[in-house]
Amino acid sequence: MRGRCAMGLLPLAGALTLAAVACASGSAAESRENLTRVRITIGKSVLTAHLRDNPTARSLIAQLPLRLSFRDFHGQEKVADVPRPLSMRGMPKSADPRPGEIGYYAPTQALVFYTTDVGRFDGIARIGRFDGSLAAIRNRKSDFVARIELVR
Repeated sequence: MRGRCAMGLLPLAGALTLAAVACASGSAAESRENLTRVRITIGKSVLTAHLRDNPTARSLIAQLPLRLSFRDFHGQEKVADVPRPLSMRGMPKSADPRPGEIGYYAPTQALVFYTTDVGRFDGIARIGRFDGSLAAIRNRKSDFVARIELVR
């Protein structure tokens, strides 16, 4: 009995290891998602990002194109109020966004560009990720206007 039990756990352990590696990289899960490409224009800088296929991102997409006024929040993120609240239906209660991600903070109805690691908070929805450098955002010390539109 002991030998069969140990042998039964080996395939399970291997599957868990593979799942952990896929989750850590993030690319396996994201490559399967139906991502929507957007362009973010800040002055003369043009950035691209991909929005996830989730209820919050879809409700942002329904409002595009948008011109939003962003402000710095504690040197960790840039935030802007959206014209209408985004849907949080079916979204996890909390999230831990990474630098370079786009999120939505439901309690204040703000679209957020994360430039540093802020940790896990209730009310955050991870909705997208920038494709490249965040220098055009990170280096801004004053408020700025960004135009966000779909890339067709």
